[in-house]
Amino acid sequence: MNKELIMALDALEKENGIDKEIMFAAIEKSLMDEYKAEFDKADNGRVELDRRTGDFHIYSDRTVVEEVIVPENRENKKEKYVSGTDIALEDARKIKPDCQLGDVITVEVKSEEFSRKAAKNAKNTIVQTIREQEKNALYNEYHSKEKELITGIVQRVADNGDLTIDLGRLQTVLKADDKFKDKKFV
Repeated sequence: MNKELIMALDALEKENGIDKEIMFAAIEKSLMDEYKAEFDKADNGRVELDRRTGDFHIYSDRTVVEEVIVPENRENKKEKYVSGTDIALEDARKIKPDCQLGDVITVEVKSEEFSRKAAKNAKNTIVQTIREQEKNALYNEYHSKEKELITGIVQRVADNGDLTIDLGRLQTVLKADDKFKDKKFV
């Protein structure tokens, strides 16, 4: 993630009224969910997303053990396995030379350790959150105008008399039964 992300979030906030903090929270939650999925539901991670640059870092608190035990369901990926909760003493000493067995050290999880699937799922979650926020913003904008007269431009008149109306940021359908009977739209 980078400055383009920040620019996109700024544009969403300006154009659609979506609070940037809500989007940052959704991105952080999405990355954390993917961390948990990637590292066997480990609950020892945290995500830090820089609100200025768009860069993110994922940190994991791992217990120093003699040797990391690879679960049976990961045996075929043993050479690529990275535990979400443990770190081998040899690897831990590269980070903190004076650590001992049983110590808990904080390790930065490199984004390369995330799978392509995890990145795709994170992206889908972000897109879904954007859609939900856009929908909520439109609902809030027009819900406050309930029982008010608003103007729009008729885009299309259907054969059954229904009208498609452009209200600016939204298109809607006015059913034939809901319009004034003495008004004609051609």
